Amino acid sequence: MSRRSPHALWLVTSFALALLVFICTNDASAYCRMTTEGGAQVGTQPCIEEGSPLVWRNGCLSYAIDWRGSVWMEDDAIENAVNAGFSAWETAECPGGSTPNLVFKPSMTPSTCKRAEFNTAGNVNTIAFLDPWEDPCRDGDEPPYDPSAFAVTKVWFNPSNGEILDADMMVNDLQFIPGEQAGGPYADCPETGCVGADADLRGIVTHEAGHFIGIGHCNPIDERDPNDPCVVATMYWRADRNAVEKRTLAADDINAVCDIYPPGELDQS
Repeated sequence: MSRRSPHALWLVTSFALALLVFICTNDASAYCRMTTEGGAQVGTQPCIEEGSPLVWRNGCLSYAIDWRGSVWMEDDAIENAVNAGFSAWETAECPGGSTPNLVFKPSMTPSTCKRAEFNTAGNVNTIAFLDPWEDPCRDGDEPPYDPSAFAVTKVWFNPSNGEILDADMMVNDLQFIPGEQAGGPYADCPETGCVGADADLRGIVTHEAGHFIGIGHCNPIDERDPNDPCVVATMYWRADRNAVEKRTLAADDINAVCDIYPPGELDQS
């Protein structure tokens, strides 16, 4: 199959407090699908519905954690948190008690790359921790990543049909500075919530894994309502630093993954 040159989308997740209110006029479906025309979706930017929705054609997906890990957690703890974040999506309970047509396979070989990139001669879906918080190969006039973001996920896709070709997740490994800079310390926090300055890596990865499979930030009906279906969702654009709720999918997230990857017989070859 011939393919045009792949395009890419950045998705930035901020866990800082938001002051703006975004009102969505379409309350039929709060979840958002990333599309070929959507562009980068940052913070409260609305979901763009034009273009072809992004999707992996084969739901058997792999990812690899960069071998340098993070300064904030041991490698085994990072692996456990990352694996649990991806598992939340493949084990979601769809109508009838079935699960989405997704299987995630963590690579037995660590990634050796600390940047988001697409290679036509083979790809690794990389998860890396960055300090400094910028693309290591960025141009001199290209700004670093948003300091309020815990992570960014970059998704490459075929612009003619929305097929996802590669996805890379970059995690901010700087030290948290209140009001100035997101970052560590990270932990796989207890169910009761993080303590001190810790942020829940598992919850962060769960949110970013949603972007990994083509889900954007959901559309709140009323962002001021703490019971809004989007505000309580994993794919809402922000969360409190000590919260662990992002690691558990809400109804809106489950609707998204079950609609995009409906249960069926998965080719794991």
